[in-house]
Amino acid sequence: MKISPTSPLVLGDKITDGGNTFTGYAADVTNLGDVSVFLEQSLKLDGIEAAPHRIYTYRYKGSGGGINENFDSDGDDGVGLRLLKAMRDEKILNRIWTVTGLCGPDYHHIGKTRFSHARQVCNNANLKL
Repeated sequence: MKISPTSPLVLGDKITDGGNTFTGYAADVTNLGDVSVFLEQSLKLDGIEAAPHRIYTYRYKGSGGGINENFDSDGDDGVGLRLLKAMRDEKILNRIWTVTGLCGPDYHHIGKTRFSHARQVCNNANLKL
């Protein structure tokens, strides 16, 4: 799926752990309009609307040369901020990442492991761009 004529929305590999399924997505963004389109388009993908958490983070270089960045953990404390930190550490610019977490019928709370799963699925999607 493309979020604009030049930017595809890329799906990363899924990780399942303790009845939770984590899926990462990535796309190129250069402005807040791209971010909005990505978030709108990603909601149309199978399974995302039903996900209890739709977490995203983005970073792009603004027209004035500064870095514009933000995140939303969607109620799963800390995940969005950790993804933003990963983008900063890896010096990733002009990208948006989102991760969804679906809980199956055999769901088990996996604690802090969810942070590494979120980062891994987003990194995987990022590498496919």
